[in-house]
Amino acid sequence: MLPPKTFQPLLTGPAERVPALCPDEEEGLRRVMRAYRGEPYCLVSKWVIVELDVEQAIIDKLHLDGLHPCVLFARRVIYDSRGRYSRENYVLTSPLKWLDECYFVTQNTVYVLIGGGERQRCKYNHLIGKPHPATNSQP
Repeated sequence: MLPPKTFQPLLTGPAERVPALCPDEEEGLRRVMRAYRGEPYCLVSKWVIVELDVEQAIIDKLHLDGLHPCVLFARRVIYDSRGRYSRENYVLTSPLKWLDECYFVTQNTVYVLIGGGERQRCKYNHLIGKPHPATNSQP
């Protein structure tokens, strides 16, 4: 996983501010326990919803899997219900399944977005550091 100082320069264009939909940790925990009881969850802050610039073939593949070309980059993990991420660490998620109020939902985890954040773009190839096989046109 890319460390925050390495990841930030990969983002392109101006950051769009996203207002806080969940103001604090206590409210976030209360909401996720009510809406997603029993699901793995992770409370995060200092977050960026990253819209990936990808080839249409990759978008089509993601859509077939019920996913969207977005990932979440959070500079601060507050609490992870499965203990995968330590407090104050960062996380870069798998693709978005759906975005619902203050929840960024992936196939495995509900990320609770605490406080305001940003929305920004990133080229997929920059994120993974090499061309994606579906877009590699070598003979």
